[in-house]
Amino acid sequence: MKPLERWWSAFPMVRIWVALSIGILCYNGKHDRLAMMVLAFSFCFSSLFALLGFRPAAKLKPVSAFAPLMLMASLGYVLMLNHDIRKNPDWFGHRQDKQGYILAEIAAEPSAGQGNVRCFAELRACLIEDVWLPVTGKIWVQLPAGKFYKGQYILSATMPKPIPLHADRENSFYKYLLEKQVLFQLKLVEGQLRIIQDPRGQSFSLLGQQYLRNVLSTNMSDETSRMMAGAILYGERSALPKHLTRAYTQTGVIHVIAISGMHLAIIYNLVSFMLKPLQKNKLKWLYCLLCIAMLWMYAWICGNTPSVQRSAWMFSFLLVGDTMARNNSAGNSLAASAVLMLCIDPHLLWDIGFQLSYAAVASLLIYQKAIFRLHNPENLLLLYGWNLVSTTIAAQILTTPLVVFHFGQFPTVFLLSNILAVPLSGLILLLLCGAALSYPLGLGVPLALMAEALIQLMNTRIQALSQLSFASISNITLSIWDVINIYILLLALTLWIRSKKR
Repeated sequence: MKPLERWWSAFPMVRIWVALSIGILCYNGKHDRLAMMVLAFSFCFSSLFALLGFRPAAKLKPVSAFAPLMLMASLGYVLMLNHDIRKNPDWFGHRQDKQGYILAEIAAEPSAGQGNVRCFAELRACLIEDVWLPVTGKIWVQLPAGKFYKGQYILSATMPKPIPLHADRENSFYKYLLEKQVLFQLKLVEGQLRIIQDPRGQSFSLLGQQYLRNVLSTNMSDETSRMMAGAILYGERSALPKHLTRAYTQTGVIHVIAISGMHLAIIYNLVSFMLKPLQKNKLKWLYCLLCIAMLWMYAWICGNTPSVQRSAWMFSFLLVGDTMARNNSAGNSLAASAVLMLCIDPHLLWDIGFQLSYAAVASLLIYQKAIFRLHNPENLLLLYGWNLVSTTIAAQILTTPLVVFHFGQFPTVFLLSNILAVPLSGLILLLLCGAALSYPLGLGVPLALMAEALIQLMNTRIQALSQLSFASISNITLSIWDVINIYILLLALTLWIRSKKR
C-alpha cells in the first residue's frame, strides 16, 4: 500500500473532515436545490451499502468509499446554507432601511483602540414604529472609551450601516468580518448609546471571570502583572498594553497569553492529579466525567473560544476512549473535534484562531516525535530542554504558512522566546490556579506573589528579545495559492521521508 493510501485509511475522521471542509468552501448560496439533491442521493446510496451489508467488487470499491465523502461534502454545503444569516426572515438586513432603535448584546470581550473600544455584538431587537421586533445579525461596534464587557446590552437610536460592497478587496479586516457574517458596522460616540445590564443576570462565564478577577486584584499590586495574569488564567487580553501584546506577537509567543491547548493540557494534568484515587476500575467512569466537567467548566469561564473548544473536545474524546479501553488515535480525536465544531458553526473554518490551533496540534502530532528522536541527551535537564526545542520547532512547521499569510511577518527568535516563555507561563498558570483554589481559605497570597514575580521576569525578557533588530521579518506577502502549494509540498516531503524510513 502506498504511503498516502496507508495514511488515508488510518485516519477515517481526517477523511470526513476534508470532505466536510470542501463542501463548506464550495458554498456560494446559488445552488441550494442541487446541493439538497446531491445530499439526498449520497445519503440513500451510503445507506444502501450500510444496511444491506453489500461488499462491492474490487472495481466498485472506490465508488462505495466515495459515497460517504460525497455525503459529508453535501452536508458541509447544507450546513453553510442553514447558517447563512441572510436567509433568516428576522435578519436585520431586511429592515435596514427603517429608522428606530436597536438593542444589541456585546458578544465578545471588547478590545481597546485609539480613544475607543471595539467589539462584536449580536442584534437582538429593533424598535420600528413603536413596535419591538426580534432581529438577528452580527455587527462590528466602535464605542467611546470606557469599561464595557461581554454580556452587556447596547440601546441606541443610531442604526448600523452595511459594510460597503467589495470592501474586502480594499481592506483585509473587512474581508475577515464578511467571512464571519458580520455584515454591518456601528460607530457610536458619547451620548449616542445607553448600556443595559443583562436582565437574565450574569452568566456562569462572567461570574467565574469576576471571581478570578477578584483573586488577582486582591493578591497582586502591580497592574501590568495583574492584566497579564488575567490573560494567562482566563484569556482576558483586552486590557493588556499594546506594546506588550506587540512584543509577544513579534517574538512568536502570543499563544502563551491566549488560552490554547497548552493551558488545557496543564489544567487536565492538574485535575487528573487531584482525581487520581478515582482512576480505579470501578470508579473510572466517574473519573472520566469529572475530568470532562472540569475541563469544560474552565473552557466556559475562558469564553469558549475556538482554540479552547478544540482542546476541550479533543481531551474529551481521548478520555472517553481511554475509559472504554480502546486504542484511541490522537489524530482521529483531533479531526473528530474539528468535524463537531464545524457542524455547530461552519464559519469557524475562516477563524484565524481555529486554523492556527488545529495546525499547531496537527504539526505536533506529525513531526514532534521524529524531531525528538534526532538527539537523545542523557542528562535529564538537557532532555527536558531538547523536548521543548523539538516541540517548538514541530509546532512551527504547519503554522508558519498561516502566520505569514494572515500577519505578513515571521518571528525569527521564536525558538529562544518559546524556550523562555513556555515553561514560565506553565508555572505561572499552575501558581495562579493554586491561588484561585486557596483564595477562600486566605492562602493565595504567596502563590500570587510568586506568579507576579515570574510574570515580571517573563515580560522583561520577551520585551528585550522583541527589541532586537532581527526579531522578526516583516512585510512578507503570500497568496492563498502560495499557502496551498506550501502545504502540498510539505505533505509530499513528509510522505516521501516516511516511505524511505520504511
